[in-house]
Amino acid sequence: MNYFRKFLNLIIALVGLNFVILIHEFGHFVFCKAFDVGTPTFSVGFDPAITSHKFRGTKFQIGAIPLGGYVAINEQDLASRSYPKKMAIIFAGILFNVIFGFLALYYLYSKRQQLLEQAIRDQGRFAHEQFEHQEFSTEESQEKKREYTEQHGLEGNEPVINRGGLRGFIAKATPAEARSLLINLSKNRFLGPIGIISAISQSVTLGFDTFLYFLATISLNIGFFNLLPLSFLDGGKAAYYTLQALFGNTFSSSFGGIIPHLMFALALLFLFLVSIKDIFNLRKSK
Repeated sequence: MNYFRKFLNLIIALVGLNFVILIHEFGHFVFCKAFDVGTPTFSVGFDPAITSHKFRGTKFQIGAIPLGGYVAINEQDLASRSYPKKMAIIFAGILFNVIFGFLALYYLYSKRQQLLEQAIRDQGRFAHEQFEHQEFSTEESQEKKREYTEQHGLEGNEPVINRGGLRGFIAKATPAEARSLLINLSKNRFLGPIGIISAISQSVTLGFDTFLYFLATISLNIGFFNLLPLSFLDGGKAAYYTLQALFGNTFSSSFGGIIPHLMFALALLFLFLVSIKDIFNLRKSK
């Protein structure tokens, strides 16, 4: 039964990760349609295709490898559009990731604020006043304080509700159940695909709010990661078309050499090494 539960959590994690990636691809798709740029294929998962259906010039398919998805963009159509339209299409995926991430965090933030306000109405005082009246022995002090602050969303004697800015917003949106998992994950500086899927799978066991929180943070990270000026990412494509706009076709012909291929090879090597580290950490945690 335990293995079945782990398998089910893994499936849910894969569905969640695919959903976040497809949000990114759907952003590109929507803006391509808005600017009449061809999209020959929209794939859920990677080839080979299990099933497909063509609709209004786009072949929608489900791939056999459930590790993301993609939208194929007609490069000639894209190249013929104005610079602002190119940038809109390229950054649309990032925009959609950011929108989903902040909407999900806002939902969690609002839900947590409602619970806190309800607690204030029921108890007639703030959660940090409860903390002030706790009696801890010297031996238990530090451990009890940590447990209590995590449970009630406090940091020291200051309730999270009083913190402002983006950092405060994210702190208020973070479910209490997610904090111990975040502490464990913070020990690893980088997570590859295996580590990310494992983290999402663990979040499933902690409830829907924690699962949604992880999808939101992954969506934001995917968006920001795509800003990097690497040739196979949105940031690299934006840099390419920007330099092309500045220097013309002379730049275009020289850019298609070995450098983009070298960048891609180095990225694959990095991904491979991080994945090995993920596997080692998973085996170590068992």
